[in-house]
This record gives sequence, C-alpha cells and structure tokens, in this order.
Amino acid sequence: MSAHFMTILINVLIAIEHPNTPAEAQRAWERERAVGVMQIRPICIKQVNETYELRVYATFGRPLVVEDCQSEAISRWVAVQYLTYCRDTFIEKNGRNPSMFELARCWNGGPNGYRRQSTIEYQRRFMNALQTYQKAK
Repeated sequence: MSAHFMTILINVLIAIEHPNTPAEAQRAWERERAVGVMQIRPICIKQVNETYELRVYATFGRPLVVEDCQSEAISRWVAVQYLTYCRDTFIEKNGRNPSMFELARCWNGGPNGYRRQSTIEYQRRFMNALQTYQKAK
C-alpha cells in the first residue's frame, strides 16, 4: 500500500468514525471501549501489540493501551499497523492486494471483515465518505 493510499483510507475512516461530540465519545467508550478519532477498540490494540511487538516497543517503549488512542497521532499509527496486518492476512488468503473497500470492511469487522455480511453497510458508508472526501480535494 502506498502512503497516499493509506492516507486517503485513514482520512475517510476518520470521517466515518470520529465522534461529533464529547457525549458521543463517552457513549462509544461505555458501549464498546472505543477511543479516539478512529474509535479504536481493545481488540485492535491487542492485535497490534502482538503482531508488531518490536515496532511498538521501538516507537513507544511499552505496549500500547486503548487509552493511548485518545491521541490522533497514535490512533493513526495504530490504524496503519492494523490495516497492514489486515492487508497481509488478505494477501495470504486471496493472493492479491485488497481494495480500499475491502480494507474498510476489515477495519469495521476484523481481518476477515471483507467477507462478513455485517460489514456491507459500512462499505456503503465508506463509499459515500470517500466521494465526499474526493470532492473536497
């Protein structure tokens, strides 16, 4: 994935995920323990810590915790790692690079999210947000 591809993907995911108010952020925390502009959940942090342990320690000096994702910079860093993990898992299973839409579905539904029926609506939301993003550029 190119840096440009990843930047677009993450910016559009933020457009979808970012809580609009502190009350929305609090509800996301209470409902799913989701944090920050990308609504990162503990399972995502666990996967990044396990898969990229040396990279996490080299960057932060300790394992990440979900509360670290209150920082937009850390949320973006975690997203790059997690989406890279999803891409690599996808290539291993399918023998090709995933599309931006397939990766968005993985963001929503985990490494196999691109196959889940439950992520189809998220793909539609992603497509709409991508169109808005492209028009603004």
